[in-house]
Amino acid sequence: MRSTMWKNRIRQPNDLENYVMFIRDGIVYGGEPDAPMEVEYVKPLQDMMMLIRFNNGETRLFDATVLQGPVFEPLHDEKIFSSPVIDHGVITWKDGEISAAVLDVFRNLRPPAEK
Repeated sequence: MRSTMWKNRIRQPNDLENYVMFIRDGIVYGGEPDAPMEVEYVKPLQDMMMLIRFNNGETRLFDATVLQGPVFEPLHDEKIFSSPVIDHGVITWKDGEISAAVLDVFRNLRPPAEK
């Protein structure tokens, strides 16, 4: 019955763009986000890694080396990389000249290290 509900609800392939999949406590969830995804906290670590907490309560590691292209080249400077600012839920550097899309960050997360 549930699969029928999904088939009736999703009318076009583009409808899936509004759905997010995430893992919480080892369980995979998917669905429409309750609120727009925003970064609440960011802590730069070594080797272009960051600890990020989102407004859904998830805290994860992000490998910023996935940010490719000329616009992200300045992040290889440790002084610049280690001074991010959260602006309206988005991680930015250099007074907003560089920013990482929240959904791209969220899609490239790693689970936090085991304690």
